[in-house]
Amino acid sequence: MAKEKTEVEARCEELAKELSKSSREHIRLEEKVVKLKATLQLAAATAPDGGGGTSASSASAPENQHGSSRLSAAEAQFTPQQMAIQIRNLKHKLACPVCKDREKKCILKRCNHMFCRQCVDENIKNRSRKCPACGLSFGKDDVGDVWF
Repeated sequence: MAKEKTEVEARCEELAKELSKSSREHIRLEEKVVKLKATLQLAAATAPDGGGGTSASSASAPENQHGSSRLSAAEAQFTPQQMAIQIRNLKHKLACPVCKDREKKCILKRCNHMFCRQCVDENIKNRSRKCPACGLSFGKDDVGDVWF
C-alpha cells in the first residue's frame, strides 16, 4: 500500500511539472503570436501598395529607412494585448504556488523556494516543516523575507 502511495505521489508530481511546463510554453507561444500579428500589421501599414497584398514579403519583419529589419523605438512599443500577456506572466511569477492567491513574501533559505508568509506560517504552525515545492525540511530560522 505504501509503495502504491509513493508511486501515485511521484506520478502526481511528474504531472504537475508537465502541466507547469506546458503552461509556460503556451504563454510563450501566445506572446509569439501577438508579436507576429503586430509585425504583420506594421508591415501591411508600411507596404507601398497600402497593405492590400498578401505576399510573403509582407509577413516578414518590416524594413526601416536604412533597409534594416530592426524596429525603431517607436515601432517596438507593446500593444495592449502584449502588455496584458506580460502583466499576466509577471503576476503568475509573483503568486504563491501553494495558495495561488497572495504574493510571495518569504523564501526558504535551504532550497530557495518562495511562498507567501501565510502558507509558510501555516506549515510551521502545523509542524509540517517541509517545502511544499521540493519536500526539503526547514526550520523557523530557514525562513527569510523577500522584497520586490
